[in-house]
Amino acid sequence: MSLEVSNPELIRQHNFIGGRWCDAADATRFAVLDPADEHQITQVPDSSASDARAAVDAASAAFESWR
Repeated sequence: MSLEVSNPELIRQHNFIGGRWCDAADATRFAVLDPADEHQITQVPDSSASDARAAVDAASAAFESWR
């Protein structure tokens, strides 16, 4: 049994870093599969350590202004 999302805007295909949606730094992607029937739901960024570092840096900067 496959489920469909009625609002496609609920499925994001980017990283959210520093208040904006962005691709992985090297623009690679991988498929997200429905485990019930293995059909492709979407593709998402194949984020690397540099993407994780950018996210941590952005979160750290945002935290300072939030405090």
